[in-house]
Amino acid sequence: MSVIKPNFEGCTPVYLAAYEGHANVVRLLAIYGADVTMPANDGTTPLFAAASRGHRDTVSLLSELGADATAPMANGATPIFIAAQNGHDEVVKELISLNSDATAPIFNGVTPIQIAARQRHDRVVGTLLSIGATLPKRRVSEICDKWGMDEYHGFTPSRHLRMTRRR
Repeated sequence: MSVIKPNFEGCTPVYLAAYEGHANVVRLLAIYGADVTMPANDGTTPLFAAASRGHRDTVSLLSELGADATAPMANGATPIFIAAQNGHDEVVKELISLNSDATAPIFNGVTPIQIAARQRHDRVVGTLLSIGATLPKRRVSEICDKWGMDEYHGFTPSRHLRMTRRR
């Protein structure tokens, strides 16, 4: 396989290495001229793939190599959104350090802290609260219903703080 030729899904070798968290392979492919920003057919970039799987070192490397840590997909989802959705707190912290907007909503208005709360990722919620992200006064379910999700049962910042203090 060429260092630039994508497979049938549009995934390049860099994308596949990033998805699996193989930072050394990503570095080697970049040395040989691979584009670290080339998206797959669905619009996800190698950095987005690494963030979705919780590969902090690969996210950091891709950013060093020129990948944009803030680039959104067509629906507005950013790497920090997908990392928050999947509960990857260390990746969320890394993306914050790379100036990712931790408050940017996707197409239906859902923000990273809201999706992290919906998925019950307490550490991610705590991280996002610590940098000033806020949960809306209305229930998350009012926003998430547009996305076809069920109710979150009234998650509030004060409930989250009680849950995280118990640890």
